[in-house]
Amino acid sequence: MHDNPPETSSNPATEDTRPLRISVIICTWNRSDLLVRTLAQMTELEEPESEWELIVVDNNCTDDTPAVLSRFADRLPLTVVEEKTPGLSNARNAGLAVADCDYVVWTDDDVLVDPHWLRAYEDAFRRYPDAAFFGGPIRPFMDQEAPEWFHTALHDMGAGFMWAVLDLGPDEIPLGGGRLPFGANMAYRRADLPESPFDPRLGRMEDQLLAGEETALMGYLADLGMEGRWIPSATVEHYVPGDRLTLDYVRRWWVGHGKAQAALKAPSGRISLAGIPSWLATEYLRHEALLRWYQLRNDPIKMLPHLARRCELLGLILGTRERAEPRS
Repeated sequence: MHDNPPETSSNPATEDTRPLRISVIICTWNRSDLLVRTLAQMTELEEPESEWELIVVDNNCTDDTPAVLSRFADRLPLTVVEEKTPGLSNARNAGLAVADCDYVVWTDDDVLVDPHWLRAYEDAFRRYPDAAFFGGPIRPFMDQEAPEWFHTALHDMGAGFMWAVLDLGPDEIPLGGGRLPFGANMAYRRADLPESPFDPRLGRMEDQLLAGEETALMGYLADLGMEGRWIPSATVEHYVPGDRLTLDYVRRWWVGHGKAQAALKAPSGRISLAGIPSWLATEYLRHEALLRWYQLRNDPIKMLPHLARRCELLGLILGTRERAEPRS
């Protein structure tokens, strides 16, 4: 994916005042009912001073997404790209391939952007000409009341990443290490990106909850010495549907997370009879026992971290076995 590192551009220390070109990219797969709300909100954006375009990547949709897009053809600076190969990373790479821009801004087909969102990024690009990537707050909205354990996961466990919810505070702090934005609200300087920056092994693919493609990319840029910047005024709201307010979703998310980790790097250690590292089998059984204990006590709050870890370990196990299987 990253065989040819980009050359780091030299930018002036003062604010850049030249005209900018900005591409906003949304990838979508069979969510036309949500996409129509996202695009309608886009029509309320404050117009930036820069030239901008909106690219929507149709990732082999079979619903009425084309009809929805046609309704906004004369209301937004819209370009539609079709990518038949399933997978969010494939769709993101396809959108980027046609983006004619200095900066690329990403959001999702289930997001409502603040009217000031694009202007906030535009201002940030000028204020931080040396920054290679940016991100902003993602707040949840839903059409039903969330269970108690959801708020525990969000605030006490800091597990907002399961729902792509993020807030790093009110200050424009540097990004890096454990402080990285999510794909529903992120931006990059185009010149710093490799040709196909998103790893097709990662990213959601139909009903598989794999993730981590944007984190891998930002980690790659940070390893090259490039800096990121948090932009708290570039806010969006991310829809959390009812089927993601369930423990079944938590299970599937963490299994997908574990498989994504294994896809990037197989766990190491002494191999057990089951063909996986011994520590992995031991940890899995320990969290399985604790999970069952709190299930018997009907205590979902204390059960939650063990459920998450047990499912992450299961994903690591499944991903490790998939890596070991011979390919035909």
